[in-house]
Amino acid sequence: MHSRTLKTLQNLCLDEFKINLYEYDNYSFSGNNSGTFWSALYLQLEGETIFKFQNYDIIASPNDFFYIPKGCRYNHIQKGTEKCKFYILSFSFRESEGNRYDSICSFTKINSISPQQAKKFLDFIYNSFDYGESAKIEAISNFYKLFSELLPYIKNEKNDPIHPAIRKAMDYINDHLLEDFSIKDVADFCNISESRLYHLFNEQLHTTPISYKNQIKIKQSFVLLTTTNLSVSEIAEKLNFASATYYRYAFRKTTNSTPTRYRKIFRLQNNNF
Repeated sequence: MHSRTLKTLQNLCLDEFKINLYEYDNYSFSGNNSGTFWSALYLQLEGETIFKFQNYDIIASPNDFFYIPKGCRYNHIQKGTEKCKFYILSFSFRESEGNRYDSICSFTKINSISPQQAKKFLDFIYNSFDYGESAKIEAISNFYKLFSELLPYIKNEKNDPIHPAIRKAMDYINDHLLEDFSIKDVADFCNISESRLYHLFNEQLHTTPISYKNQIKIKQSFVLLTTTNLSVSEIAEKLNFASATYYRYAFRKTTNSTPTRYRKIFRLQNNNF
């Protein structure tokens, strides 16, 4: 008998799972003492709020998407007088031998997927609770799929395999994704040389800074291809590719397909349901 067992999967079994859509004219939450009871994915929809930690603050503006680990200690308050609206998808992983997966992660702003993707995902989870058990199971399945995609980008302060300079570079690229910047700009931000930046990207991510930037932009283009009727040229312009030709080249390099074919297959598959 040949047996293959993923024991570590026990750490990723959901014990609890819920989603809330909050809308407040005057909002505040105090979690500095006990910390959060569950982990969560948080998406700011309207207005602004402030996560106040012991030594710093983080402002959540519309479309900002965060991972919040269980036990995270902060105060969360409304910023200004504008009404605030946000999603919180809360979940708890099963304890295994006294350890929790959550305990190795830290509060992280997520830029690896677009705000449109995050909202589409959370809208689906939220609405699935109106359509019976099969829809809930599909929602949880989608959660696992998304969470697996987010894992490489969630900060692990206790044992982070990613070099701090690469983390800074990834954050810089994600924050300036649609802007024109040079690799020197990224290297200067990380306080390292361009050659060192290229070496670290190749060593740890097996790619280059430019390819990493293109991969993130290609993922954002998936949403535009499947939810709009924008032409390939219009999408290339919207995502600040040098040209439609270069967008097609980058898309093929990343997916081994073309934007037009990807859109066609997506529509054929969805028309069959």
